[in-house]
Amino acid sequence: MDNVNETSGDGFGGKLLGISVHSFLQMVESEQKTCTLRITYQGKTGYLYIRDGELIAAEADSLRKEEAAYEIIGWDEPDIEIKDTVPEQEREIFQPLMAVLMESFRLRDEKLSGAQPAPAGTDSHKPPELKSKPTSGRRIGLDIGARLQIEIEDFDSTLESFMIGMMPDDFLIITLPSHLSATGHRLAKGTRLGIKYLYLGKICLFNCELLASVDFHQKLLFISYPPVIHYHELRRHKRVESFLPCTISLPDGQSYPGVIIDMSISGCLCQQKGREDSPLPSLHIDEKLTIRCLLPGMDEEQKLAGQIKNLHKTKRETRIGVEFAENPPAVEKVITHYLGH
Repeated sequence: MDNVNETSGDGFGGKLLGISVHSFLQMVESEQKTCTLRITYQGKTGYLYIRDGELIAAEADSLRKEEAAYEIIGWDEPDIEIKDTVPEQEREIFQPLMAVLMESFRLRDEKLSGAQPAPAGTDSHKPPELKSKPTSGRRIGLDIGARLQIEIEDFDSTLESFMIGMMPDDFLIITLPSHLSATGHRLAKGTRLGIKYLYLGKICLFNCELLASVDFHQKLLFISYPPVIHYHELRRHKRVESFLPCTISLPDGQSYPGVIIDMSISGCLCQQKGREDSPLPSLHIDEKLTIRCLLPGMDEEQKLAGQIKNLHKTKRETRIGVEFAENPPAVEKVITHYLGH
């Protein structure tokens, strides 16, 4: 986010290419940024207004509010420009970002499939072509602090919660949605909950039940560990979770150890953890790099050339979204085989 230089006369910074709108919005949300995004795609222009990480308004041609946001988020890897201010703008969008993203994905999927679109805002929020993954013996992919969209039986609207912790195969701990906390509404043990969240380019969802609620500095809910996670891929190319140790080399000659934690034919996600004797590297969007790793089925370490398209930094780690450059056919063949295409 701090790597956008080249400011134009109207205050918008240099263009970001090769990153989806939904990924960038999640970065802005996690950093609680205030900014205006100008987004262009195939001759169309739209604006998203964000205050303290929350999407408050949107416009695209004659569309405004949620309708404009759904349209813009559905654009496939457009040009994104940033201005670090928001004009005097009344709030017009009151849904959590995740709810807006999921509705946009639903509408986009219907459009691509040629199905007759259901009106926005109806109950048809469940993405098509859901895949399933059992969780027995596995830690599900939910980071501490992740935003969750909660659907509770007998409630008309979805609520927002945050991930606090888990005991794999036993329970998850989440925050009590602020709306319930403010109204003093109490949930009974055994209440059925539907949980939705975004993880590594997927919409994930599962059903569970309330095991217990506690009040320890903050009101927390203990919910049952789901036996299965249903998910829908948002990216154009199939990705698979992986654990491939690698070395990340930058143009200045510096190298850092890391792990490829998911991969597709077009790119990968690398995780680089900091240590006391090895601080996290300073990286920038569009910076070129080389990833060296031993791919399954190959006898020698391979070099994967790429460009940084996404960055997510915390105090302990950096996650680096990389788009591959043109790699040797033999390497592409191995990646394709590894992905099961």
